[in-house]
Amino acid sequence: IGDGAHVTEEMLRTAQEHHLITAGINETTLQYIAAAQLYFQFIPFATGSKPINGVPGYLEEYYPHTAVIEEKDEEEETDEILPPPRVGYVQNVPAGEVICRLFPPKPGTPGVDVFGSPLPCVAGTPASLTCGQNTTLNENGEMVADIDGALFYERGRFYVRPLYIFAGHVVSGTHLDFDGDIEIMGDVLENCVIHATGSISIKGLVEASLITAGKDIFIDGGILGDNRAVLRAKGKIHAKYLEYCVLYAGEDVRVGDVISSQLYSDGKVEVRGGRGT
Repeated sequence: IGDGAHVTEEMLRTAQEHHLITAGINETTLQYIAAAQLYFQFIPFATGSKPINGVPGYLEEYYPHTAVIEEKDEEEETDEILPPPRVGYVQNVPAGEVICRLFPPKPGTPGVDVFGSPLPCVAGTPASLTCGQNTTLNENGEMVADIDGALFYERGRFYVRPLYIFAGHVVSGTHLDFDGDIEIMGDVLENCVIHATGSISIKGLVEASLITAGKDIFIDGGILGDNRAVLRAKGKIHAKYLEYCVLYAGEDVRVGDVISSQLYSDGKVEVRGGRGT
C-alpha cells in the first residue's frame, strides 16, 4: 500500500480530502496516527454531531379540573326551580389571578455529519391553550382572571363566572357584597347583610338577616326570622318554610310552610303545603 512508504500526516490529509471529509476532524488524532506509525486499525479521527430535537411547549396549570359534584336525591321534588348545577371544580379567584401558564417550545439544534452536511432536527411543537369566558392570555403566556368570581373547567378550557362561593356557614355580623351570584354552602346566621347583583343560593337556613338580590333567591332550608329577617329579590324567591320574616319579590314567591310572615310579590305567591296553605 502506498508503494511501501510509511504513513505520513500529508498522506492522511490527502486521503481525508479524497473522501470529502471536512467536518469534526480531530487534528491531534491525525498527528498521532502518523507519529505512532499505526497500521490496519480503525481509529476515528472525524466525528459528526447528532441533532438535538426541540422540546415541546407545555401548559402548567395551577388549579385542578374536577371535584366531586353533589348528586341530587332522586326522591326530591322535581318541579322546584333551582339554580343551575355547578360543573366540575369550582374555586373563588380574584381578578388578575394567574390560572395557568403557557411555556413556549424550544426549537432544537441541527447536527452535522463528517461531510459537512446538516442533519435536521425536529422542532418542538407549541402547546395549545384556549381562553374561556372572563379570562385573558397576557404577554407572559399567563392566563389570568378578568373578574372576581368562581373558576370552572369545562370542554377543555378554564373560565370564570361572576359567582362567589362561600364554603361554610356565614357567621353572625358578616357582610357580603358581590357583583354577580353568591352561593352559600351552609347557614346564614343572625345579623348578617348579604347583597348580590345576581342570584343568591343558600344550602342551609337563614336566621334574622338582611338579604337582597338583583335576580333570584333560592333557599334549600327555610327562614327563622325572629321578626327581623328581610329578603328582597328583583326575581323569584323559593324556600322550604318561612317563620317571622318579610319577603319582597319582583316575580313569584314559592314556599312550603308559612308562619307569621309578610310576603309581597309582583307575580304570585304559592304556599305549597303544611301550615299556612
